[in-house]
Amino acid sequence: SLAGVVVNNAIVLIDYTNKLRERGMALKDAVVAAGATRLRPVLLTAVTTILGLLPMVTGVSFDFHTFSLTLVVVPVLYALFASLKTRTAEIVFKIRAFYWKPFERHSG
Repeated sequence: SLAGVVVNNAIVLIDYTNKLRERGMALKDAVVAAGATRLRPVLLTAVTTILGLLPMVTGVSFDFHTFSLTLVVVPVLYALFASLKTRTAEIVFKIRAFYWKPFERHSG
């Protein structure tokens, strides 16, 4: 699966590079611009493919006939990541407040 993603990304990258060259861009500039433009989509595609293959690699199996697991796992993961984001923001706020507290006495 990952090999197919790599080939597909290469085709899209070459196609975009050819389009930039047709618009009059120099070879080196077209290659750099295409690479910079396509980097994010290529990384997202590769990461999602790898994450999609992790259950197979680890031997975890899902019952795709009932889909009941999806109704549990997705909301739980969503709540976990949302609370993690909130907790991280709170910790960063507390660290900043602790760090800047000694300077507040001197500034004003």
